[in-house]
Amino acid sequence: MGEEHNRPEAPQAAEPYIWPGGFVYKEAAISSWTARKLARKHPVLTLLHVKELPADVAASLVTSYEDTFLTFPELETLDAEAARNLSKRRGYLRLWGLKSLLPEVAAGLGSHEGQTLELSGVTQVSPEAARSLAGGKRSALWLGLKALSVDRKSTRLNSSHEWISRMPSS
Repeated sequence: MGEEHNRPEAPQAAEPYIWPGGFVYKEAAISSWTARKLARKHPVLTLLHVKELPADVAASLVTSYEDTFLTFPELETLDAEAARNLSKRRGYLRLWGLKSLLPEVAAGLGSHEGQTLELSGVTQVSPEAARSLAGGKRSALWLGLKALSVDRKSTRLNSSHEWISRMPSS
């Protein structure tokens, strides 16, 4: 089972991560039952070594509380159904480990209703994925973009860790 720590050791990365305090679950796998229990008990939750997130576990992590943080430093894969389930979670959603986004995963995450969606490991997105991410009711989106394809002729927008902020919709 996980242990409580304020700041786990940050993964090796070009940019340092800001770790939230709270509960750190250190196992590589998590069941739906454990996910539900932890999500309800800990408003600040880091699933430190979880690399894959099945859709049923993602659904178990959904809470209606806004002042929450859910952080995945090592998440490598996320399918469209799991993304749709996670998008229902309020608060801050940090999927730092994801390096790329398929358009269908971006579409699932695009409807995220929480405060902030952080995808700091994603360095490139397709125009289709970018359009999907631009939707949603969140107040901010954080990507680790180095390039954004604008059209098929490979025109690029260069940036580094861009914040895309939007006023809350009324």
